[in-house]
Amino acid sequence: PLQSAPQVVLPKSTITMSQAEHDNEVNLHEDEEGHTAKVSSYSELLAKQIKSAPGDGDDATLRSVSHALKSAKRTSGPALRTMGVPSYADLQALAKKAEESSSAKAVGFALPLESGADNKPALSDFGLKVTTILRNLTPAELYERALRYEKATFVVSSGALTTLSGAKTGRSPLDKRIISNDSDVWYEPHSPNFRMEDDEFMMNRETAVDYLNSCDRLYVFDGFAGWDPDHRIKVRVICARAYHALFMHNMLIRPTPEELHNFGEPDWTLYNAGQFPANRFASGNSSPTSIDINFNRREMVILGTQYAGEMKKGVFTIMHYLMPKRGVLSLHSSANMSREDGSVSLFFGLSGTGKTTLSADAKRMLIGDDEHCWTERGVFNIEGGCYAKCIDLRQESEPEIWSAIRFGTVLENVVFDKATREVDYHDSSITENTRASYPIDFIPNACIPCVGPHPTNIILLTCDAFGVLPPVSKLTPQQTMYHFINGFTAKMAGTEVGVKEPQVTFSACFGEAFLVHHPTVYAEMLAEKMKRHQADAWLVNTGWSGGGYGVGKRMSLKITRAIIDAIHDGSLAQEECSEMPVFGLHIPNKCNNVPDEVLTPWKTWASRSEYDAACNNLARAFVRNFRKYEDRASDNVKSAAPQVSTEVRLEAARDMEQTVSASFRCFARLRSLPAMLFACLCHGLRWLARQENSIRCNSLGGDQLTTAAHVYRALELAFCASPMASRSHRRSKMTRSPSYTKKSSASAWSASSCAWRTPICAAAARTLERPLRCSGKYVDAGTFCFRARAPLLCQLVCGSPHSGGVLFYPV
Repeated sequence: PLQSAPQVVLPKSTITMSQAEHDNEVNLHEDEEGHTAKVSSYSELLAKQIKSAPGDGDDATLRSVSHALKSAKRTSGPALRTMGVPSYADLQALAKKAEESSSAKAVGFALPLESGADNKPALSDFGLKVTTILRNLTPAELYERALRYEKATFVVSSGALTTLSGAKTGRSPLDKRIISNDSDVWYEPHSPNFRMEDDEFMMNRETAVDYLNSCDRLYVFDGFAGWDPDHRIKVRVICARAYHALFMHNMLIRPTPEELHNFGEPDWTLYNAGQFPANRFASGNSSPTSIDINFNRREMVILGTQYAGEMKKGVFTIMHYLMPKRGVLSLHSSANMSREDGSVSLFFGLSGTGKTTLSADAKRMLIGDDEHCWTERGVFNIEGGCYAKCIDLRQESEPEIWSAIRFGTVLENVVFDKATREVDYHDSSITENTRASYPIDFIPNACIPCVGPHPTNIILLTCDAFGVLPPVSKLTPQQTMYHFINGFTAKMAGTEVGVKEPQVTFSACFGEAFLVHHPTVYAEMLAEKMKRHQADAWLVNTGWSGGGYGVGKRMSLKITRAIIDAIHDGSLAQEECSEMPVFGLHIPNKCNNVPDEVLTPWKTWASRSEYDAACNNLARAFVRNFRKYEDRASDNVKSAAPQVSTEVRLEAARDMEQTVSASFRCFARLRSLPAMLFACLCHGLRWLARQENSIRCNSLGGDQLTTAAHVYRALELAFCASPMASRSHRRSKMTRSPSYTKKSSASAWSASSCAWRTPICAAAARTLERPLRCSGKYVDAGTFCFRARAPLLCQLVCGSPHSGGVLFYPV
């Protein structure tokens, strides 16, 4: 036991409380200078400490939010508290009014929004429960609530708020659904858009609204998407986490007090109920996660994921749909502007290409780092903030981002020291996708407002890990459209689980996951604007030189910056060019501060024959990928494709057939029918994924017909080779293959032979049904979507007769 209690010395300026505090009296003491607080009670002191924010308790806005939270089956929305942080005087006024209503006493200081015929407060959807609405809180207020109510939320040494996004640390593109009656929406094969019916959306909306109504407090942020007043949209975000509210406070354009007062009804409402899962057994849902965008109702619903990036990209998807209909080109790109002449450059690129690093140039002003629109007057940023990757972040390499991480910034899924609160940006134990969200004005050289004139340079960034493409090449309009539609880069080892070597990756328009219209719509608009405003297009390779990954070395940042500088000062456009074989790119002969031999890729290789082989392999990948879009592409765009010789095409086709046949025969030797069927199907699909990226059975044509036929034939061969099959059945099936007929009206393929009526289908369906339905986790690098008109085919591959399109995940 302590011998004596420690003596506590308070500063003389501190207000010391006595027993009289309980009687609302304060024992005030003068400080050394004789200053005295000009209050007579502690309650009055609290009332002076916190001021009421303008617009608190705006009945019109409360009524609008209540209407947004109204259930589809109920006549009124929930009763809501006053918004913002109420002052003590506000609480006293509310308490006085509450005493006048016996119903209100049961809910504390809450004032229901609507009144009945007898002027008594109306009950909310959940009886006497009243929800507190906190609208457009400041970062400091959101900090307080996040630290008080949300687990795993801390303030790190830089002043940023760090938190976890739950089980999901990245986007879930396969769980995104689009609801629209517009025929312009791209629902065709190879599209990232999965259709959802209105009634299926309403079930998810009802789930989200019911969950939000059950919360004690909700956060509302009203902001804008788009810096151009003529094309901006009003967005209202309703969420249950302060972390999400602070994130959207950073990412949307923050309204001024006057704009907030006159905000009115939003154009779009976003319901973020990510803490609550979707019903995976409900029609239209393939997992507990569902991100639904309804263009008919102008609403977005998020269930089953707390990853904040879904809100950001959801708003971008909305703009990607709306802007082309207004004649405005929406772009997944960064943009910066010269301080001297005001020239603007657009940077396109996928993850790992250096888009964020190269656009953050100290000599130029940053318009935005991710999402833009090109109008008749110029370009504008869609967002009010930046969402930067911070894995391996260093102050030396990216000082602008480093300095932007301060009070008001949200850090997602980072690891920090328990004692010092210093963040370890190199620790990827939670995820490789660690992120920082901050307002764009945290960047010292940000251009506010985020608008600029028409671009003079279009820069397509790619990370070619095969060492084939030159460091820089000038593109014709046709080549620009072709490479823009393909959106090529290489997925590097370590970026995803299971990736051991570089893989060819294509993403249409350098942002396929967010496209709503067909890629050719955006490509044609880009070419038209480039022609009208005489913009130059460049393909810049930030990948490997002198050989592929493991042989050559990556292009130095110094060389890439020298190339970008030469593009900006106009010197590179004046250089003579040489045409590259196969791809037909125009390579400048010289570039300031760049060695001449580096500009020509085959000159850096030890063997020209090895380079030619790698070049032909990459060219085949381009041609193969472009088949998905060539039905809508013009002949001019098709003419920009790499010129792969006929011999190379035939050799590739033979290799494909031999590889498929050999792999299927190998799996046919398995003794267990269930293991053999499942392994055969998964192995075949995994190989096909590397060849065709994805397979959809309702639009097969040309070479894809033969490829898909191998999958169906594989199941037949596997069953016939199994010891469990009868000898007569094996002989009959080994000599007969199914024939395929094309249904021109339905644009689908069906098996017309009796092969599908054999026990193969029943055995495969029984084999696949249990692991696909009961497995709690699907792990595989490839994901495939099957859409078939014949219910039997759907049952074969996914254990469900649903014919509207079912996802199948090979384990």
